[in-house]
Amino acid sequence: MRNHLIAALTALATLTHTAPARAEAPASVFDVLASYYRTDPMPLESRILPEATSELSRTFTVEFRGFDREWVTGRLALPVGVANPPVVIAVHGITQSADQWWRMTGPYSFPAYHRQALLENGVAVLAIDARNHGARIETKDFPSAYAYLENGYFDAAFKMIAETALDVRRAIDFLETQDTVDATRLGYVGFSLGAHVGWLATATDDRITRSLLMGMPIIPAPGGMAPRFTEQQLYLDGLTDRPLRLLAAREDTFYSMEQVHQLFDAIPSQAKELIEIDGPHDMPPETARHSVEFLAAHL
Repeated sequence: MRNHLIAALTALATLTHTAPARAEAPASVFDVLASYYRTDPMPLESRILPEATSELSRTFTVEFRGFDREWVTGRLALPVGVANPPVVIAVHGITQSADQWWRMTGPYSFPAYHRQALLENGVAVLAIDARNHGARIETKDFPSAYAYLENGYFDAAFKMIAETALDVRRAIDFLETQDTVDATRLGYVGFSLGAHVGWLATATDDRITRSLLMGMPIIPAPGGMAPRFTEQQLYLDGLTDRPLRLLAAREDTFYSMEQVHQLFDAIPSQAKELIEIDGPHDMPPETARHSVEFLAAHL
């Protein structure tokens, strides 16, 4: 082990002394941020267990190792009777879990109708738990991830969002190992927290071919402060010509429509769409048609 370490350090020192000085222009802010989301080509360890079968789908509990070897947990649903279907990665809202995409009653149950609509249209769905949510809840000094917002722990919240975006990248690696789906036809759908995660993941991983982002919070740094590293405007360069549809509720308290329009206008893509929804953050089940029109119809 010691000899291997010495050899590795020697090789690193050699590269440091022999590498030519860089002459190209300084990296952009987005280039620097995008480098954070690159992951090492480490072996992918995963576990897949059958969970349930219905007329619509076969569902599996899945786990795979993230970029830092933490287990990423979730559920994979495959449409019955469809060979090698396209697949959509789904990420839930804050305090929820992958189960939100299956819970069809009660507040904030509308994402489940998106999952059902995708399966009915021959698209597989991989829903994962965000960091500190679902089966990944860790013991901390507060009982819920919502305490990040209630107590103003924004730095911790944004790190959680960025690390979950890294988990999405690893989820794509996982899907590429599965012969039950076609990972070259891959989309993304996210609500609230999951929409912010999807914004970062879509900008930094071009394997995501199109994304539906619903109720994405916009929380800029206070006046006079530098933007936080997960603020949406810093990732605009990664969204060039990427099909992107935003759903924004006019009575949402996590953003103003002025903020939404300002951000939308700045997206450097001709394939962008903004759909305004009447009502609050908890959108109606009818929004599932957007998963059919924008995702299923084009994957």
